[in-house]
Amino acid sequence: MIRLVLLAVMFTPIFTIAQSMSPYALKVQNYRDSIDRIFADSAKSILLEEDLKLFYGLNYYNIDESYKVKAKFRKLIFKKKFWMATSTERTPLYRRYGILKFTLGDSKHKLTLYQNLDYLKKHPEYDGLFCPFIDSSKHLQSYGGGRYLDFHLKEMSKWVWVDFNLSYGQVKQT
Repeated sequence: MIRLVLLAVMFTPIFTIAQSMSPYALKVQNYRDSIDRIFADSAKSILLEEDLKLFYGLNYYNIDESYKVKAKFRKLIFKKKFWMATSTERTPLYRRYGILKFTLGDSKHKLTLYQNLDYLKKHPEYDGLFCPFIDSSKHLQSYGGGRYLDFHLKEMSKWVWVDFNLSYGQVKQT
């Protein structure tokens, strides 16, 4: 009986937080948790072994539904391969895959989608696209490498949702 009461007390705050979140915020939080699990998984992570030991999750924005916008997608025809610089010594082979154009507030923006050819070679079923960007919070909330969004080839059509609530920044470290 005491064990049961302790469990109820221990898990009450988690359920209260989840209940107070909107369905959209809960969906975003679940996505963020899944991304953190992928980064923490040595079989799937892009992090180096020594970085995995220090991994405690990624940095995210506060959830704000107004940062979900519809963008026009254009696939690129001539996709040159190149070695992408990263914040570590890693330089994976990428190619530009497409462009997303959208309006956020009163400003027009453009983002480039990239395909990781090194990862694709090791995992042929991989359909991920990588979208790095830098925003005005660069020096406040994220490091010089910026923030990132992930997309999937199966999502690509004339119009694509871009949800900045799903973007992530540098790895949290203690």
